[in-house]
This record gives sequence, structure tokens and C-alpha cells, in this order.
Amino acid sequence: MTVDKCIDFCRQNNFAYAGLEIGTRCSCANNYDHINQISSDQCSTSCVGNNQQICGGPLTLSVYSVPTENKPPLQIIFPCVIGGVILSVIAWIIYKYDRLIFSCCRKLMSPKPHLEPVEQPT
Repeated sequence: MTVDKCIDFCRQNNFAYAGLEIGTRCSCANNYDHINQISSDQCSTSCVGNNQQICGGPLTLSVYSVPTENKPPLQIIFPCVIGGVILSVIAWIIYKYDRLIFSCCRKLMSPKPHLEPVEQPT
């Protein structure tokens, strides 16, 4: 997994944000309104496909905006961490989609999280 590969995958599926966790996991979303930002030093895991890039950390996600024609690629938004409200959602996603996880920043979108699971890019 690389930042570029995850961003490209999210762009192809019309998402606004791409997130990477523990060097191998990619997730996509259109919203990150209610999630807790953490210190960037907690996102220190190198991407498995490119050790010069950072792909989150244990239970933390590096979030990138998916570039449009007017934005430069790889614009990092912030690193983030799972909040208690997300845990059951993550368990459901891991169970249903196996390799997909969305663990993200701040608390996750008001009463019901708005996650849009997609298949993991290869």
C-alpha cells in the first residue's frame, strides 16, 4: 500500500478523503466532521509499498484529501485515532469486508457515522 495508491482508489470511487492505517490499510470517506485530531507523531508507520511515505500507525489513521484538478496531490489533512463511538462500526466493517477498516480522526459524524465501505485496493 502507498499513499498514492490509496488516494487513486478513493478518487476512482468518488470519495473526498483517503486514510491509511498501520502501513497497509486504506479507507475512503466523504466526511470527517466529528473526529478527534491527535499529534502527528502517533502516525509514524511507513507505508509497506513505499517506506518514504507515512501510512498512519497502530489504531491511528493518516487522512489525506483526494485531489481534484485544482488541488495538489498528497495534501495531508491530519493524523487521527479511533474514538469509542467508532469501535463497533470498525468491528462490523472488518467482519463484513475483511480487509477494510475505517478508523478515523475526531469522533465520527453525528449520531450515525457516515462510512462508505469500499473494497481494499490491491
